[in-house]
Amino acid sequence: MNQVIKYYFITIIFYIIELLVFSFAINLWQGNLFWLNLIIRFLIVIFFAIFIRKIIFYEAENFYRKIFILLALNPLIASLFLKLFIASISGLNILFVKFLADIINSLLFYLILKKVT
Repeated sequence: MNQVIKYYFITIIFYIIELLVFSFAINLWQGNLFWLNLIIRFLIVIFFAIFIRKIIFYEAENFYRKIFILLALNPLIASLFLKLFIASISGLNILFVKFLADIINSLLFYLILKKVT
């Protein structure tokens, strides 16, 4: 259980950074929010993976090889959830909708990551 707490503590730190960048960039972005979220999430996921490898999954062999597909799919799935939620839940603040989509994505990512490593 201690690993879950560490994982989510690190996740919260990276997620706050992601939300700050997203909330700033949303005002400057002229394109679809799907692409904005995809780009930001892709960059965050790369740094996040490096960090959790050193802190949590330091004993896992071939860590990056095992999770390469997850690292590639995470930004895409998060952005698809965001797009789906924007289409189905209208009238809510975009950051709140992003938060809901990201919570589901994060839980899914963690469960798969634990199985793979």
